[in-house]
This record gives sequence, structure tokens and C-alpha cells, in this order.
Amino acid sequence: MSKEEAISCISEYINHKNASPILFLSENYTTTTSFDNLEVSYQINEAVNKAYNLGRSGNIFQNNFDILSLLINKKDIKLNIKFNNDKLNIIKNEINSNLSNKLIQSSYYIEDNNLVLIKGEPGEVLDTTALI
Repeated sequence: MSKEEAISCISEYINHKNASPILFLSENYTTTTSFDNLEVSYQINEAVNKAYNLGRSGNIFQNNFDILSLLINKKDIKLNIKFNNDKLNIIKNEINSNLSNKLIQSSYYIEDNNLVLIKGEPGEVLDTTALI
């Protein structure tokens, strides 16, 4: 494929996949969002350029060796993505607030000259790393 054909093929595949909603499930709570809502963007050109340059960056011997080794050992090129962290945090906070057994943080405040402590309660909280 040429670079343009590869970009077009990957873009079509991504657009097809992005049409499906993103579903977040918990035992007692379910919500959905979309890739558009999270402002997801893909670094397609960067990935295609990396793939295109395999076997084209050294001398003729190194290039041929690289090409032959790719026939035996496939190389995965990651497609990097970017998204709006603020929108993801909004979804995360919405899920955490709607969990039936949600975590309640300990807190405090000052009333007159007294320090008032409020004991929290253990519970569920969304694993942000897994979410991302």
C-alpha cells in the first residue's frame, strides 16, 4: 500500500469502530459515552510513517535484512491516541457518584473554635488506570 492508501484504510476501520458506543458497566450501574464525546484523536500519520520507513532507513544490506526479518517476526506498531482528560474525568466522577456502594472520604471542617471530623466509609471507587 502507499501511505495514502494505508491512512485511508486505517481511517475507515477506526470510523467504523468509533460508531459503537463505549459502555461502562458496574454491578449496579451502567452508562455509555462515545468516542466523539471524549474527543478521541488517533495519530494515524505517525504510525503509517513508522511502518513505511521499516526497511528504508539504512544501507541496502541493512534494509534487506530488516525486510526479511519482518517476514519471520512481525512487528506491531502502536497507534497512539489522544483524548480529552477533562471529559474522561467528568465521566469518572459521574460513575463514582452513582455507584451504590461508593467510597465516602473522611473530611473535616472548623466550626467556631472546634475542629469537626467526619469519618469516611469504605466502598467502591472506579480504577482510573483501568478506565483509561
